[in-house]
Amino acid sequence: MLPVLLPKLEDMTGVTPDAFNGLIKRGLVKEGVHWFKAPNGRIFADPEAFAQWVKSSYTQAKRNTSTGCKATRAQKQGNSPPPLT
Repeated sequence: MLPVLLPKLEDMTGVTPDAFNGLIKRGLVKEGVHWFKAPNGRIFADPEAFAQWVKSSYTQAKRNTSTGCKATRAQKQGNSPPPLT
Protein backbone atom coordinates (compact mmCIF):
# COMPACT_ATOMS: atom_id res chain seq x y z
CA MET A 1 0.00 0.00 0.00
CA LEU A 2 1.20 3.51 -0.77
CA PRO A 3 1.92 5.98 2.02
CA VAL A 4 -1.01 8.24 2.91
CA LEU A 5 -1.43 11.68 4.45
CA LEU A 6 -2.18 11.71 8.18
CA PRO A 7 -5.90 12.60 7.83
CA LYS A 8 -6.32 9.50 5.63
CA LEU A 9 -4.40 7.43 8.21
CA GLU A 10 -6.89 8.69 10.81
CA ASP A 11 -9.77 7.46 8.63
CA MET A 12 -8.09 4.08 8.32
CA THR A 13 -6.89 3.58 11.92
CA GLY A 14 -8.51 6.16 14.19
CA VAL A 15 -5.09 7.61 15.08
CA THR A 16 -5.34 11.40 14.82
CA PRO A 17 -2.66 13.47 13.09
CA ASP A 18 -1.78 15.03 16.47
CA ALA A 19 -1.36 11.58 18.02
CA PHE A 20 0.82 10.39 15.14
CA ASN A 21 2.93 13.56 15.35
CA GLY A 22 3.37 12.83 19.04
CA LEU A 23 4.68 9.36 18.17
CA ILE A 24 7.13 11.00 15.77
CA LYS A 25 8.31 13.53 18.38
CA ARG A 26 8.86 10.77 20.95
CA GLY A 27 10.78 8.73 18.39
CA LEU A 28 8.43 5.77 18.63
CA VAL A 29 7.83 5.55 14.88
CA LYS A 30 10.79 5.76 12.52
CA GLU A 31 11.28 8.04 9.55
CA GLY A 32 11.77 6.05 6.36
CA VAL A 33 9.91 3.08 7.83
CA HIS A 34 6.63 4.25 9.36
CA TRP A 35 6.54 7.78 8.01
CA PHE A 36 8.08 9.94 5.30
CA LYS A 37 8.49 13.69 4.85
CA ALA A 38 7.75 14.91 1.33
CA PRO A 39 9.85 17.68 -0.26
CA ASN A 40 6.97 20.09 0.42
CA GLY A 41 7.11 19.23 4.16
CA ARG A 42 3.97 17.14 4.36
CA ILE A 43 4.07 13.98 6.44
CA PHE A 44 3.00 10.68 4.89
CA ALA A 45 2.53 7.46 6.85
CA ASP A 46 2.82 3.86 5.69
CA PRO A 47 -0.36 2.21 6.99
CA GLU A 48 1.05 -1.32 6.73
CA ALA A 49 4.27 -0.48 8.58
CA PHE A 50 2.26 1.41 11.22
CA ALA A 51 -0.10 -1.55 11.68
CA GLN A 52 2.90 -3.84 12.12
CA TRP A 53 4.35 -1.43 14.71
CA VAL A 54 1.04 -1.46 16.62
CA LYS A 55 0.95 -5.27 16.59
CA SER A 56 4.55 -5.60 17.76
CA SER A 57 4.01 -2.98 20.49
CA TYR A 58 0.90 -4.85 21.66
CA THR A 59 2.80 -8.15 21.73
CA GLN A 60 5.65 -6.59 23.71
CA ALA A 61 3.24 -4.97 26.20
CA LYS A 62 1.46 -8.28 26.60
CA ARG A 63 4.78 -9.99 27.38
CA ASN A 64 5.61 -7.37 30.01
CA THR A 65 2.29 -7.80 31.81
CA SER A 66 2.41 -11.59 31.63
CA THR A 67 5.73 -11.59 33.49
CA GLY A 68 4.14 -9.79 36.42
CA CYS A 69 5.59 -6.36 35.62
CA LYS A 70 3.13 -4.00 37.31
CA ALA A 71 5.31 -0.88 37.66
CA THR A 72 4.08 2.26 35.97
CA ARG A 73 6.35 4.33 33.75
CA ALA A 74 6.71 6.92 36.54
CA GLN A 75 7.74 4.20 39.00
CA LYS A 76 10.26 2.78 36.55
CA GLN A 77 11.80 6.22 36.13
CA GLY A 78 11.79 6.86 39.87
CA ASN A 79 9.42 9.83 39.50
CA SER A 80 6.55 8.45 41.54
CA PRO A 81 5.59 10.16 44.77
CA PRO A 82 6.24 8.43 48.07
CA PRO A 83 3.50 6.04 49.20
CA LEU A 84 0.76 7.32 51.47
CA THR A 85 1.00 6.03 55.03
